[in-house]
Formats: sequence, C-alpha cells, structure tokens
Amino acid sequence: MKTEKFDERQLQIRGDVFKHGFLTAGALMLFNAFLQDMGVEWANGFHQNILMLILIITVVSIEFHLRGVYFGRGSRRNAFMVIFGLCSIVLLVLSVIHYAQGKKFVVGYRLTDNGFYIAGGLMFLISTICALVQFFREKKAD
Repeated sequence: MKTEKFDERQLQIRGDVFKHGFLTAGALMLFNAFLQDMGVEWANGFHQNILMLILIITVVSIEFHLRGVYFGRGSRRNAFMVIFGLCSIVLLVLSVIHYAQGKKFVVGYRLTDNGFYIAGGLMFLISTICALVQFFREKKAD
C-alpha cells in the first residue's frame, strides 16, 4: 500500500468491514431496544446513542486498521491518530479529574456523565492504539 489507491482485494475487504459495521449497528440497536423493553436504563438516551455510535466506529476502525485498509499512508492517517488520540486523552483526563473530585462513574446501575466520558475515551483510545500498532507494523515491514 504505497499509495492511497486500493486494489480490488482491498476494496472487497473494505466492503466486508462496512458490512460488519452495519451488522454491529443492527445488533446494538436490537440489544439496546431489548434492554429498554426490560426496563433497564444503562445511561440516559443521549449517552446511549452516542456510545453506540462510538462503539460502531471503534469496531469498524479496528478492523480497518488491523486489515490494513484504513486510509493508506499519509496525512489522513496521521490526522486520524492525532484526532482520536487527543479525544481519548481529553476524555480520560476529564474523567480522572472528575473522579478525583468525588464524582462517580455509575449511580444506581446507570452511567453518569463521568462514566460516559470514560467509556468514550477508552473506545477512542483503543482505536488509536490499533492505528499506532498498524503504523509501526508497516514501518517495520518497510
């Protein structure tokens, strides 16, 4: 992958990854609907939707990175690593600061705002780590 052009095999892999993302989205929505029907409210509605979206993005980006078909090489990959890395650092640092001030992650089996930040930060961190692992694997292979 010297350029950002993808051959047919890589395009097929990208299609498979998007299919997995679509199936993940459907499964998450069904699971969340089941939980709602059972009366389980694990976070407020806005946080539920955002966390499900971030989880889908995490699943897709991990598979893209590990299968080597995310952006190719260059500035877009670096921008991804910087943006996701900064998001994870900001969210995790905010969570630690709030936790040190006595705020909880979970109250009554429900995520608080601080729990929302830590969950989102961890998912962004996982995506960033996968991007860095693939970056260094490719650098080593060159």
